[in-house]
Amino acid sequence: MGRYIGNDHEEEVPNNVTHVRCLPSVVSINHGAFYHCKSLREVVLNEGLKEIENHAFTRCTSLQSITLPSTVTMIGSNAFASCESLIEVELIDGLREIGEYAFDGCNSLQSITLPFTILEINRGAFNSCHGLSEVVHTE
Repeated sequence: MGRYIGNDHEEEVPNNVTHVRCLPSVVSINHGAFYHCKSLREVVLNEGLKEIENHAFTRCTSLQSITLPSTVTMIGSNAFASCESLIEVELIDGLREIGEYAFDGCNSLQSITLPFTILEINRGAFNSCHGLSEVVHTE
């Protein structure tokens, strides 16, 4: 189970959380923060967020879409792995690196646009994305 800072101390993220809105002060989604939150449907990420660490949203099987703010430069390994309902991912200019197996097993993912700022797509980033039929790289 993931942890977050709340009320000036660390707290656990409940497995049944359905919506998450990051405060403006958040700069990183920690390793495993929302791991296996299978009821999580909506995530609103803040401008100022810089990285999504390894396994941050792994196995969030109800999550359908995610939009990264322009300040995110790195998506960690397995960050969205096994998000089986993930249909839409909006990667914004500013993103530089997609970690190993970041979207592994996202079977519902159909199309992805890679921003012109991307420098590194690591091994298996879109492994087992059987529905993925279009990858566009912006210039």
